[in-house]
Amino acid sequence: GQICAPVRGENSTPIDRGDKQSGRTARREAERRQVSFTLLEDGFIRSVGLGKTGALPVSVVLDDRGIYFDARTPSRLEALLMSLDWLTSDRRVAASSGLDRWRHERLSKYNVGKELPADVDRRVAVLVDQVAGDASIPGALATAATFDAMLKAALATYGASGIAIRSHPDVAAGKARGHLTLAARRLGLSVLDNALSAHAVLDQAEAVWTVSSGLGFEAILRGLPVTTFAVPFYAGYGLSTDRADDPASLSALSRRGASRSTQELFAAAFLAYARYADPVTLEPLTLDRAMDRLVDWRSRSRELAGGKNDLFWFLALEAADSPRLPRRRNEFDRVWRQTVPARDLDMAH
Repeated sequence: GQICAPVRGENSTPIDRGDKQSGRTARREAERRQVSFTLLEDGFIRSVGLGKTGALPVSVVLDDRGIYFDARTPSRLEALLMSLDWLTSDRRVAASSGLDRWRHERLSKYNVGKELPADVDRRVAVLVDQVAGDASIPGALATAATFDAMLKAALATYGASGIAIRSHPDVAAGKARGHLTLAARRLGLSVLDNALSAHAVLDQAEAVWTVSSGLGFEAILRGLPVTTFAVPFYAGYGLSTDRADDPASLSALSRRGASRSTQELFAAAFLAYARYADPVTLEPLTLDRAMDRLVDWRSRSRELAGGKNDLFWFLALEAADSPRLPRRRNEFDRVWRQTVPARDLDMAH
């Protein structure tokens, strides 16, 4: 990663992706040279379609302390949750409104999948699989063995008939492999329809068990019981049952320890931490306008796909007529350097 000069008053500058080796290398180099750094990662309502299929994001996070999914060091998101001085009454109202709309519009990170559950009358404990090798797993102080422990505990609690596996969208799309797929097949466990949206999966959930998945975060926002087996960014605030008991995990959880509400978690993640920009016009967006864009794109993608394939990346059709569409990643990264946290945009408009 390259260390660049600060841009537009930023105290530090994005140097690389938070989940890449180049980002970790650039961070070490910044610390060696005693200059500031910022890591960039996808936001919590990223796009319509998977990043690995080329869908451009409307949201990222920029972190000058660590990165949200890495519990080994405190992140900017953790700092925001530990001190709520920034959360004014107006921002609480904005968070409440934003959370209500997120639920109503059934938004998620990738906004893909069918909205009709296969069997809404049967509630199960959903075990969330994750991409093998994903940085959020060691970042949450977990290993492949953590998934085995979660599965064993779930079988003891619910029995095989009471649980179902949710595959990661990248695994379902054949872009990666997961941790629970082979075990589920071997044990004859139910695997939820890969074509279901995140919210359609949660509609069927009695509870959600996870190592460190984003679906666990979305389940908390939906008000579902969530059990974690590692230290994801939403653990340690009284919103989940946290079962990690190794010394490193207990240390990270005790570093948090503040009790927070679902609304406060949403405010920190969506308003104070994330940033939003339109990948076609390259203009900064408020959270509400970013939601508008995703809702519109999702609706149009379903129409174009005939309701059969929500992974169709229709944004390319719209972007093809836009001479301003960034063609290289460093060009798009410059857009994010010029954005401000959503809380500042929302208060300014």
